[in-house]
Amino acid sequence: MKSKKIINQGSRNTHIKTLTLMGSLASLTASPTAWAGPAVMGDSYVVTGSTKNYGTKTTLLIAAGSKNGYLKFNLDKSVPDSGTVAKATLRLYVSGVKNFTNGLLQVHGLSSDWNEYTIGKVTPPALGADILDSTATSPSINQWVELDVTNFVAAHISEPTVGFALTGTDSLNIKIDSKESKSTGHEPELDIIWASTGSAGATGATGATGAKGATGATGATGATGPSGGATGATGATGATGPAGATGATGATGAIGLTGLTGAIGPTGPTGPAGATGATGAAGAIASTVVRTATYLNPAAGDLLTAACNAGEIVLTGGATQPLGLLNVVTGILQTSAPTLNGVLATAGQTANGWGASFGVLGGLLGTVLPTGQYTVYAVCASSSG
Repeated sequence: MKSKKIINQGSRNTHIKTLTLMGSLASLTASPTAWAGPAVMGDSYVVTGSTKNYGTKTTLLIAAGSKNGYLKFNLDKSVPDSGTVAKATLRLYVSGVKNFTNGLLQVHGLSSDWNEYTIGKVTPPALGADILDSTATSPSINQWVELDVTNFVAAHISEPTVGFALTGTDSLNIKIDSKESKSTGHEPELDIIWASTGSAGATGATGATGAKGATGATGATGATGPSGGATGATGATGATGPAGATGATGATGAIGLTGLTGAIGPTGPTGPAGATGATGAAGAIASTVVRTATYLNPAAGDLLTAACNAGEIVLTGGATQPLGLLNVVTGILQTSAPTLNGVLATAGQTANGWGASFGVLGGLLGTVLPTGQYTVYAVCASSSG
């Protein structure tokens, strides 16, 4: 059997833990030993991304994903010389709940020590891998919540302190009173119930027989039993019946695989040559250039030429003489007699450029060309393809 007594002293609760007494009623005559509950020696909270310390605040803020609370209890004066932990409960008072938030409050065990005055400025202790316990529903304002931490406290009962971390799920955002909350005195509590290690008392007298209980529900149907006797011998085969009517023709079967390709036959005679195809269109002209050649005092009738470079196409040409006359004959060889000394007599395309000759007028004005510079030019183009 277990017992716990809460004595109200002003605004704070002092918890008196008594040893669990096991055995007969006679063993209850022994005086119980009382132990004070472990005192809170540190409480604070940490805000993600902040180095500010909150160890002196009157409330601990717990917000899912951004604010975690931390608690530490002193076990030095709260552990009897003998006995084991039968039950350990962490009790917290919820003094504030933010509107439209929801989630569970969770408690984790801490394996390393910390200080409430510096925890915000250093890396806080790592949360235990396991969640010791969590509330069944979202906490309500102005209510105590209780979390079972029995196994963790039992494993650390020989240490001077035991620490916990508080986290939230979903959108939980609440306030929990700290030890600095003097107005209400609802500081965090760690209740420990101890199991007695004394010898068992004598067996008590057998109690009176209790009333007959209600009839239990009908059990499930049992498995099917084995079959009856062995199967009898097979009877004689009966006479063959008359042939049945011919069945309908079955569906056509799938097409078989294609056979192998036969050997290649001999090559036939070469057919007659086809007609010559039409000449393709001339390639586009990429660019044009004028090639010139100058002659000083040529003789009448001399062929003066200007040549295009290799790979260039001759488009047209022309010639000039000292009298300043421009003589151009495009693509036509001019053979008419000159009408003036030094005029163009013949002009036309040569194999790779343009040519021209100058003549005199029947000797009436002399038999030589006017002195000076004669120029022949060819307009050339390079093809783009």
